[in-house]
Amino acid sequence: MLTFVLYAVSTFAEPIPAGSPLWPHPLSYTAGTTRTSLDPNLLSLTVTAVEPARGLLNSALERFRRQAFIHEGSEMKASPVHSLEVSVSENSELQLHVDESYVLHVPVSGVATLSATTVFGAYHGLHTLSQLISFNFTSGCYELEGAPWHIEDRPLYPHRELLVDSSRHFEPVVVLTHLIDSMAMAKINVLHWHIIDSQSFPAPSRIHPEFSEKGAFSAGERYTWQELQEVVEYGRARGVRVVPEFDVPAHTDSWAKSHPELFPMSCKAALDPANDMVYEVIGELLQDWSEVFTDDVVHLGTDELIESCWNNTLDVTFMAAHGIESFGDLFGYFVEKVVGIANNIGKRATVWDESIIRSNRTPANAVVQIWHGDPGLLQKAITAGHDAVYTPDGPWYLDGLGVTWEDMYKIDPAANLKEAPGRVLGGGGEMWGETVDPSDLELTVWPRLAAIAERLWSPVSVTSQGPDAARDRLEAFRCFLLQRGVGSGPVGGRGRDAPPGPGSCLQLDLLV
Repeated sequence: MLTFVLYAVSTFAEPIPAGSPLWPHPLSYTAGTTRTSLDPNLLSLTVTAVEPARGLLNSALERFRRQAFIHEGSEMKASPVHSLEVSVSENSELQLHVDESYVLHVPVSGVATLSATTVFGAYHGLHTLSQLISFNFTSGCYELEGAPWHIEDRPLYPHRELLVDSSRHFEPVVVLTHLIDSMAMAKINVLHWHIIDSQSFPAPSRIHPEFSEKGAFSAGERYTWQELQEVVEYGRARGVRVVPEFDVPAHTDSWAKSHPELFPMSCKAALDPANDMVYEVIGELLQDWSEVFTDDVVHLGTDELIESCWNNTLDVTFMAAHGIESFGDLFGYFVEKVVGIANNIGKRATVWDESIIRSNRTPANAVVQIWHGDPGLLQKAITAGHDAVYTPDGPWYLDGLGVTWEDMYKIDPAANLKEAPGRVLGGGGEMWGETVDPSDLELTVWPRLAAIAERLWSPVSVTSQGPDAARDRLEAFRCFLLQRGVGSGPVGGRGRDAPPGPGSCLQLDLLV
């Protein structure tokens, strides 16, 4: 139903003028023809909200001042737009389906207003406003082209993610928080934190500290408990949910460095489904982590199991005793158990699509994340009663350096669905970490993630026009990112490409 309503309203959206930096495209807007100005020294910022939203908004307005007014301008005797009034009507937790809508009105002169149901919608409105403001180096004044503006906006999908993998290469907290800042600029609202995997276990546990002590790459490539809290709170203050992924039963080689008894004797590539201690330890870890990762959702992985790891006497005997006829059913038994553990501590589980490819035992309340290229898997998940997240390998995998932003922009998650498109929660870009570290993370992510961001935020009536219609706006948004210290590659390039030579941030095109 949500998707239907957004599609219906989106018919009122109009194309943003070429060269305007509004990205992602808002749901609907009207604009005028006047260039107005404002003086940050004379701009009055007022907030109407109750605590804790009031405190969060005041902090957001301070960030807005720093990000929107980066140059020292000339003092004006009077500022045509002299006030910004921000109002929020509800206190809401940052969770899936939180209201992110906002209404922004900027007149030719007088009081600009930003109203939202929640502080998270107000955050988005402030980022939109900051894109409208430019600095005139001749006059030394800040200007706003096209006034009066009236923008009504909300996302097409509630889940818009960037996956970051800190298990293949360690990503320090300062890198993650800087990335969260850039995500918020593009209205990406989920940091899918793939925090542990076969290669390393940098996540701390108060109950089982031995996992990170023995499983991390080195003693210095680990997170503290306080750093986990810092990332979660930093994201919350910018409208970005932090959803951790603790991948089981495969991708767990790093667990074996401290607890080899959790694995079959002959294989250390997958936890043993016949071992009750496995479920006990998973429960203890999830319970511990639930106190710092406060999102209602936890990702449990379940991908890329090597079934031969379970082909041993103990597991085969276990299968016979429990009436389990195949390794696929044994996998389903494991998924059912760990999803139940998450549910018992108040968490909703997300699992990769192997959970429905190999078995039909996955509980219906689990979210299925589609990554395989089979076009029917998304419909299969929905038909089986699951909500789904769409992140296809290839088109939306950011580690695929040959995939251009145009390729990413053309993907419509709900394009071929015959029923229940509203069960598609959204999707995102997956920045797997095998070949990326802090030296090139942002350059690999941006600007291609922006293409996915618009596809998930903006009305289909806009995105269906294709990448050619969006190019000018994306080039302007790339300049916007660079001016705010975000390392973004050229729009005309592939992932991680460098500029080919001297030129404006607006005029680079590598694909000739």
